[in-house]
Amino acid sequence: MKMKTKIILLAIFIVFTSSANSQNSYIKNRWNIKLAYQNEKTGLSSNIDNIINAKGFNLAINYGVLNNFEFGVNFGYLANLHYDYNTIHYYINSNYHILPYFIKTEDFRLDAYLTADLGGKFVEYTVRKYQRMIYGVGIGFAFYPLKHFGIFGEYKLGKYHVSNSKYNIGLSIKF
Repeated sequence: MKMKTKIILLAIFIVFTSSANSQNSYIKNRWNIKLAYQNEKTGLSSNIDNIINAKGFNLAINYGVLNNFEFGVNFGYLANLHYDYNTIHYYINSNYHILPYFIKTEDFRLDAYLTADLGGKFVEYTVRKYQRMIYGVGIGFAFYPLKHFGIFGEYKLGKYHVSNSKYNIGLSIKF
């Protein structure tokens, strides 16, 4: 099955299972803002020991639209000084929170979620510029030592820059 088909099926599953969930939600009508460090393996080197990483940051702004589902936008920047390119990416992002099925509480300090991205990027090399589609799915975890302020990590598989995977780690604010 192609990656696009898998993403569409996952999105349909998330919408239907979220609307069927009748519990009180700690996600619906909530804002979540995440600022992250991002790392992608570029795969531009033929020697596996010399694979160069592209590093950057991104900002995600999500809003809880259903009991376990939040949807939003993500913007970011990646740079690889070894190959002298810069990337600006933008995409829609969705997170499906799975812990409420196992833990019933209003004050969640831990969070586990499935995440999906779909968007594009502008890439600027020294010699050329181009735009490309990006997409992926993954899993994320967050810990909130303070009620509204925490840390998170995500690992995603899909088509990002040259790589098929990336990870984000950073700070999260929910209100």
